[in-house]
Amino acid sequence: MDQVYAFHETVIGHLHVLNEMPCEDSSISFSAEDGRYNIAIVADGHGSKSCYRSEVGSKAATDVARKCLKELAEVTLESKAAEDRFYKDMFSNPRYRKVTIRQLTDTIIARWHDWVVEHYKNNPPTPEEISESTENDNTIAHIYGTTLIAALKLPKCLILIQQGDGRCDVFYGDGSVD
Repeated sequence: MDQVYAFHETVIGHLHVLNEMPCEDSSISFSAEDGRYNIAIVADGHGSKSCYRSEVGSKAATDVARKCLKELAEVTLESKAAEDRFYKDMFSNPRYRKVTIRQLTDTIIARWHDWVVEHYKNNPPTPEEISESTENDNTIAHIYGTTLIAALKLPKCLILIQQGDGRCDVFYGDGSVD
């Protein structure tokens, strides 16, 4: 098996530097010590004055997604029997595949929402944050708004998830792209 390396770097965008705005994006990666799975995650804060806590929301999204993907990988790879069953079901049963991925994404979203609600309760908006907001949508999810793209590479499959308007491309050795 080819060695896989997971890596990331979050860089503040040029316009954010010029306008003295904080970086509202976050990225994280993880490789299991035994090399059996790898994770890469990117969250893109919404970049709007009404989403004045996107920086916090994107960091929370990457942390929550990493934990959920690690949990899935650990359960999947806990034994040869569990791993074989997972691949059999994922590759041959479309309903199982759909339910598994839906459960994963729903769990990430629910845990992220719980995290940002707790953060909001412990850190109410300041008058400055509220006065700079440009929209009337002050729901907690909107204030902490972010997109999320995540990848979990297991020994026999790659799981990709996306929430929001980002894009995830897969490049193959033959030069084709999905």
